[in-house]
Amino acid sequence: MSNSHRHMEYKCNIYRTCKICKEKRVNSIFPSSENKIVDDFIKSTQINGNVIMEFVPYDKFKYVKFIAEGGFSKIYRANWIDGPVIGWNHKEQKYIRGRHKLVALKDLYDSENISSKQLNELKIYYSYGLKEDIGLAL
Repeated sequence: MSNSHRHMEYKCNIYRTCKICKEKRVNSIFPSSENKIVDDFIKSTQINGNVIMEFVPYDKFKYVKFIAEGGFSKIYRANWIDGPVIGWNHKEQKYIRGRHKLVALKDLYDSENISSKQLNELKIYYSYGLKEDIGLAL
């Protein structure tokens, strides 16, 4: 490991800003959505931001209840079993998760063929700071 990366790793431990370390974590820990457009979008938010956006498999939700239907999706309320990432455990080298959490789910129509254009709503939320506990289930 180079001295510059050791310094960056040290900074990462203190400030959580080491992009190299974030990229390593992201590539090895989070499940894939099996959609390159979605995975690339989520990965860019994980590496470049302070909030962990992640793909959440549907089986990680309980008590899913239909709320409403819109032009591009159906909206549900659910309990996220694992809860959001709230930090990093440096000793165990793994993410720390909060408790289960009540969330809103958007079931996007034709989500298996999602395009960058359809991800625009998420990009807007992310760009304007509405970042708390954003997850994506397809």
